[in-house]
Amino acid sequence: MKGNQRDRFLGTVRSALGHAGDLSRQAPNGLFPTHPSEKSLARLERIRHRQEDERDALIQRLKTAAEPISLEVHCVSSASGAATVMVDKIVSVPTEWNGPRQVCTWNDPLIDSLGLKSLLAKHGIPVVSMTDFVPLADADRISADQQAALRKGVVDSFVGITTADFCVADTGTLVLRTRPGQPRSVSLVPSIHMAVITADRIVANFKELYAILRWNSPDDGVDLSTCMTFISGPSKTADIEATLVHGAHGPRAMVLIVIYKKNSLRQ
Repeated sequence: MKGNQRDRFLGTVRSALGHAGDLSRQAPNGLFPTHPSEKSLARLERIRHRQEDERDALIQRLKTAAEPISLEVHCVSSASGAATVMVDKIVSVPTEWNGPRQVCTWNDPLIDSLGLKSLLAKHGIPVVSMTDFVPLADADRISADQQAALRKGVVDSFVGITTADFCVADTGTLVLRTRPGQPRSVSLVPSIHMAVITADRIVANFKELYAILRWNSPDDGVDLSTCMTFISGPSKTADIEATLVHGAHGPRAMVLIVIYKKNSLRQ
């Protein structure tokens, strides 16, 4: 929309709202608070000091929410346990359209700790890791050839493996923020999406999530203007007769592995 067209459009909206035509109008007090409310502070404190029995209850709530949305949840006590679950699934699940049995993964320390490349190599299954696609020292992005190779690696994979920034127990929703080495395509294009998280990334509900995102977001250089994806189970599509189909516009199956080392999580 060109500048003069935009100005006319916004002028029409302001007129309909009864506002003056200039741009100097101030936002109402309290619309954009600069400090957390008492409720937000209480939520952050509850998250920070969550006890083991409360975390047990959250995981059970997550499993309950996951069932009706076809999200498969596994709770393990170690990274090696998570790797075992993943490898068993990858080796045994049939590929779609008899395609190649290939896996793509995010660039993430938690995923790297699983040692999937060596484990899957024993079964002849290649792993395309986003760690293989890094910009040159004097560039801020990967080359065109690398971009093409990355896309092909993701498209040819039948399993995509990611982590998640948060998981909302009430709805079984994963929250993923896109970063370099962590593209959205890995959780969207392959037939099966697998995610691995530690139990301390589980929050009770969206109120807790919003409190963290607004007031206590990790200082990792990724702000709220970055692409953020909310994923609640595999892709679901229904026609006019309400016949539900999985996988028409994304993964047909989704597996979440929670690493829960009791008594070792930061309180």
